[in-house]
Amino acid sequence: MVAVATQRLSALPRAVRRPLRPTRFILYLGLVVISVLWLAPIGSQVITAFKSQAEGFATQAWQLPARPTLENFDRAWTKIQPQFINTFIITIPSTLLSVGIGALAAYSISRLRFVGSELLYLAIVGSFVIPFASIVPTLVNMLDQLGLYDTFAGIILIHTAHGQMLMVFLLARLFKSIPDEVVDAARVDGCSALGMLWRIIVPLSTPALAAGVILQFTWIWNDFFKALIIVPTTASAPVTVALQGFTGQYATEIGYRSAASLIAALPSLVVFVLFQRFFIRGITSGALKG
Repeated sequence: MVAVATQRLSALPRAVRRPLRPTRFILYLGLVVISVLWLAPIGSQVITAFKSQAEGFATQAWQLPARPTLENFDRAWTKIQPQFINTFIITIPSTLLSVGIGALAAYSISRLRFVGSELLYLAIVGSFVIPFASIVPTLVNMLDQLGLYDTFAGIILIHTAHGQMLMVFLLARLFKSIPDEVVDAARVDGCSALGMLWRIIVPLSTPALAAGVILQFTWIWNDFFKALIIVPTTASAPVTVALQGFTGQYATEIGYRSAASLIAALPSLVVFVLFQRFFIRGITSGALKG
């Protein structure tokens, strides 16, 4: 029996290993090089965060610490804790509002089909090319007149408005690609416009919505320029603005600053790791369907 089984197994065709094409080899090599260049500063920062001040200046960036210490993390957390909480206060409402309002706008443009909807879509998506710095003076003046300058409400409003470009771009074409038969069946059953959005469109667009949440959370959490302009004071500033306070005029505690940077980057990294399975699927479904 064993001999017969061995004979049959040997008769099966073996998997043919295809030779690696030069173009694919170059592609893989390029990806490896880019990954190393991207991860090298992060690795150096992790190593430096565990060094004392004296050892940080006395050793090379890639040299492992002789006596690893957590003192830098303890000191960094004590200093940036208020701004860390501020960042959550800014990021969570901004993300939810930008995704929610963006979904409503994309639904209106793609499914309600009013006059000028396509032009409105092009205007919203086309505003991607307008540099944010070009509207800063007008924006600051407007927020100051409304009493929203240097407030949580002001920066949340700016992030929410700025996020509409991305959300409309991701969702409008996806919503439009949903078969009319599905929407018409819900309409016949007496479903309202908002009911169709909540019960039909949103469940079919979960990956794209999740991708939008990941992108918005990450971009808002890591934002520096808008926060520096709109909430410059320490009381309302997010953690990205607080990090610039770790650089002194004549000297910088590099281990202290590295630890603070790692703490600041942790939430966006956790969000991406937890929801990464939705990310690529959501981006492709939202951007490529038309």
